[in-house]
Amino acid sequence: MSGENFVDPSKLSVIIPYSDLEKFMNLARDMEVMKAQYSRMQEQYSAIYGMFSEVLQIVRETREFVRDT
Repeated sequence: MSGENFVDPSKLSVIIPYSDLEKFMNLARDMEVMKAQYSRMQEQYSAIYGMFSEVLQIVRETREFVRDT
């Protein structure tokens, strides 16, 4: 009997108040919204990082130009 489960976890049931069930369902929906927002923020971060890199390159070129003059 070692290693055997006496209770199959997939067959367990729980009783919770309906208001808690609603909260869980809303959390699932909110999580999908948050995932979409996070994805969009990652895209924006990548775009900002690209622009920042361009600005750094222009600053570097400007410093070299001023130094040579």
